[in-house]
Amino acid sequence: MAARGSRRGLLYHPGMRWTLSALVFVGAVALWHWASGRTILGLHIHEIILPPPRDVAEVLWTLVVDDTGFLLEQLQVTLLEIFAGFGIGTALGLGLGLLLIASPLIRKMIYPYIVILHSMPGVVIAPIIIAWFGFGIESKIVQSTLGAFFPVLINTMVGLTLVDEHGLRLMESLTANRRQVFLKYRFPSALPAIFTGIRIGLTFAMIGAIISEFLAAETGLGQLIQRYHYELKIPEMYACIVLISVLGIVLFFLVEWLDRKLIFWRDDPERRLWQQ
Repeated sequence: MAARGSRRGLLYHPGMRWTLSALVFVGAVALWHWASGRTILGLHIHEIILPPPRDVAEVLWTLVVDDTGFLLEQLQVTLLEIFAGFGIGTALGLGLGLLLIASPLIRKMIYPYIVILHSMPGVVIAPIIIAWFGFGIESKIVQSTLGAFFPVLINTMVGLTLVDEHGLRLMESLTANRRQVFLKYRFPSALPAIFTGIRIGLTFAMIGAIISEFLAAETGLGQLIQRYHYELKIPEMYACIVLISVLGIVLFFLVEWLDRKLIFWRDDPERRLWQQ
């Protein structure tokens, strides 16, 4: 029993978690290298379609080291679109969520239209946004704003609605007024759900900016992928996809770090999921 417990403890150790993740990454790259240029189950995977990781790594090294200025120019535009849209969308989603919870009349009037707008895919709305706001950075910021807006709005409303009734009764028994109940209990209790919406909103803000760059842009990582696609520079296209993936991972863990620092009292469902 003791040996079994020690094995379980080793398995759940944070270092083991990262080791297993690294092994999965190495295995995926090895499988990618093996599949490139081979015929599998009668289907030939040409290197033009799936270039070997070595070619992608060489192009990535060239972009990061040799063409640093060019890469930073593209990255700066995309980051500006993401951060501007994410900030505006988060502020609008949080503010409107508070308003809809505070006023049932306004919620009944506006919420159906929010659901209709949210049900439209971003790819469908993007051409309309470009037609309205032009081919400049403004249309990308609007698309990024819409991506961040809906997750923050919905999670704000859910977090403020699903509050423990026992806590509310305790605040009432302490003769707290509505403002005190909101500031000292309801809003802090909703913060975990709100930050979940913020994490999701950041991802969708990034997707919105990249999609807009696909459709119409002169600079940005999304436009760079489109350019390489038209020129059949497939390794360069894969390298840009890797850069966007790394950027998304960094931004996601940055928001998660802020979540852990600001909402230190919350239960960690990720840790409990890992330990099951």
